[in-house]
Amino acid sequence: MKKKKKISVVGVDISENVIKMCKQNSTQFNLNYIDFICSGKVPQKIKKLKFDLIICSEVIEHVDADVELIRELANLLNDNGLIIITTPSINAPLYKMGLLNKFDKRVGHLRRYTEEELLKKIKLSGLKIISLYKREGILRNSLFNLNGFGWIIRFIRGPMINIVSYIDMLTVGLFGESDLQVIAQKL
Repeated sequence: MKKKKKISVVGVDISENVIKMCKQNSTQFNLNYIDFICSGKVPQKIKKLKFDLIICSEVIEHVDADVELIRELANLLNDNGLIIITTPSINAPLYKMGLLNKFDKRVGHLRRYTEEELLKKIKLSGLKIISLYKREGILRNSLFNLNGFGWIIRFIRGPMINIVSYIDMLTVGLFGESDLQVIAQKL
């Protein structure tokens, strides 16, 4: 029987609640090393480490120097390491209708990205683009961002999740995406 490789994880988030939740949930996984750090930037103690995978989810839209952050993260990757970056799209139907301005301000979004702008910034950071996905349609975006619809999320369970997700992905093709997801690689 082949021995499973132990995985080491380092998590960084500005939310103390998220860090606390990650620490609690981490006991369920076979992790060799784990460290969760509450910080609004890349902490000094992890700048010495190298990673096979970095997930930068819904972060770069909050940072003044987004290209510098992507470069810094790219420097933390091992050769052939991957980074997954997700961020809000400027093509979001609700954004185009002006319905997300208050939301963006409330959560600290400094910008949204076009596909071209995001890919350019990632390439400027010395990374090779592997793939780009357009995700989250107007249905899902409405459920999470418009007042009055949040209660519906609590009732979407089991097979209903798959149905809502399928319908939502159909709306991406019809109306545009609310989120961009890029996988890039350090060569």
